[in-house]
Amino acid sequence: QISNSRIEGTLPAALANLTKLQVFVLEQSSISGTLPPAFGPAWRSIQRFEISGSDLSGTIPATYGLWTEMTDFAITQSQLHGKLPLTLRAWNPTRFSIVSSSVSGTLPAEFGNWTRVTTFRASASALAGTIPPEYSRWPLQIFDVGSNHLSGTLPDGFARWTSLVSFNA
Repeated sequence: QISNSRIEGTLPAALANLTKLQVFVLEQSSISGTLPPAFGPAWRSIQRFEISGSDLSGTIPATYGLWTEMTDFAITQSQLHGKLPLTLRAWNPTRFSIVSSSVSGTLPAEFGNWTRVTTFRASASALAGTIPPEYSRWPLQIFDVGSNHLSGTLPDGFARWTSLVSFNA
């Protein structure tokens, strides 16, 4: 874990050599560039990936869908853009958070197959469309998709979120 550092530059693709890595946290740094696709096949055991307050740009690589042990994924305050890769449907996270970015497109209905997600944040981004009714299967406690371009109505199935303590749309 690297927090409140003055680390600069890009994420070296050579970090993919850390094949037993389970936790990667980088907070408040000056890291720029893109997320290396090589991390996908190399870090199959990763369980927590968190980057906040960086200058990262580009998209979330589709190869990150290979992280089938992922339980905690968060990227906040970045310049990431593009659509959420459908390959992430292979995950079963407890927390998924993309906040304050330029991620666009729609919320993938395919993520509805997740069964453990208690926290879902995709706020302050450029997402559009509707909230998929498939998400009503989740055992949510926190749901935040505010400050986007979403439209439509809330599906009736969302009444099953009986453990919900925070809702922001």
